[in-house]
Amino acid sequence: MTELRPERVPDPTLPSLSQMTLGEVLDPRVFTDLYRLVRDEGLPYFARLDSRDEVELYLVFESIDAFTAAARDAATIEFKTYRQKLLAIIWTMDDPHNPLGFPLAFEIDKSEDRYKALRLIEQPTVTIHYLVYADEQITHLFSETTSFSAEEKARVEADIVRLFAADPEVRVESVPAASLSDEVLQERGHAYVLSYQVIVQDKGAEAAQDYVMNAVNQANLVMRRHARRAVREADYTIWVAEQGDQLIVYVTPLLTALFAEGASDSSETPEPQAITGVNEASNPFVHFLAALPECVAVKEISPLEQGAYPIMRYADGTLYHLELDEQTTKRLASLAVRSGHAPRNPYANG
Repeated sequence: MTELRPERVPDPTLPSLSQMTLGEVLDPRVFTDLYRLVRDEGLPYFARLDSRDEVELYLVFESIDAFTAAARDAATIEFKTYRQKLLAIIWTMDDPHNPLGFPLAFEIDKSEDRYKALRLIEQPTVTIHYLVYADEQITHLFSETTSFSAEEKARVEADIVRLFAADPEVRVESVPAASLSDEVLQERGHAYVLSYQVIVQDKGAEAAQDYVMNAVNQANLVMRRHARRAVREADYTIWVAEQGDQLIVYVTPLLTALFAEGASDSSETPEPQAITGVNEASNPFVHFLAALPECVAVKEISPLEQGAYPIMRYADGTLYHLELDEQTTKRLASLAVRSGHAPRNPYANG
C-alpha cells in the first residue's frame, strides 16, 4: 500500500553548504551529487535533501553578472498546483512589470518528490543556495533563508494530500445508516467544535461546507494511508451536529489508544490506565480538525447526547457514506434516551 509519507533514511554522504563553502569552489569529491545535477544533468534549479534530511533549494547561474541581474530582491516562494504536481515558484524579482520566478515541480504521485514536498513545508526555515557554474566548476556564491506561515503550511499540506488522494484506490460506497449496530451508535468519541458562522462569513455558505469536509477527508486519507497497520485497519464513524453558530464534528470511538506513546501493531491494546502519554499530533483528526483556526474546543462526548447524525463510516478498508432516513432518526432518539446519554430527546427539533 502506498503511504502518504514514504519512509526514508537520510544519506550521510550528502553534506550541506555552509559558511565554510561560501565563496569557494566546491570539491567534486565531496559534493558529487551537486556536480551530477549541475554538470551532468544541466539542471538550472532543483530541490535536494541533505544528510540532515533537510530540503535545500538551489539556483544555478552561468556567471556572477547573471546572478546579479536575476536576484535583486529577497527570494520568496509561492505554491501552486497543476495536475498531479505541486509547484514551488522561487521568485527572485518581485517587480510586477518584470517578475522572475523559478518553478520547481514536485510530482506528488512519486514518493521521493512527495517526501521532499512534505519536508519542505515542515521545516522551520528553508535555505536557498545560489551557485555559479563555469569552467566545469561550481562556486557557492550566496545563500538565504525563507519561511512559511502556519496558514501557508496548512494550505500546502492540504494540497499535497488532495493531490495524493486523486487515485483509483479510494473506494467510497453508500449504505443505510440503519445498518450500523446499536453498539457502534452508542460509542463515545471526540467532538471538534467549530465556529461555523465565522467560516461562513469568511468563505460563503457553500465554500464553508467544502472547507470543513476537506479537513475531514484529509484525516480520512491519512488514516487509510497510515504507516501502522493498526491505524489503517481501525473502524470509526464520523458524525455532525449544528448547535447555534457552531458545527460539531465527532469521531467515534475514542482513538486515544491508537496514538498512545509506544502504541504498536501488536494485538494487545493498552489499558486506559496504562496510557501515560498520547501523541495527539499524530492523530490525523487532531491534526486536520483541531488545528483549524475556527476550532474552539475538543471534548469527549457521545454524539447521541447532542443530537448528532452519522454521515460516514470507515470499516474494512472502505469509506462508506451513510444514508439517513426518518426511521434512523427515530432510532437515534430512542438510543439517546434509553442509554441515558440525554435526559430528553435531543433529536426532537432535528
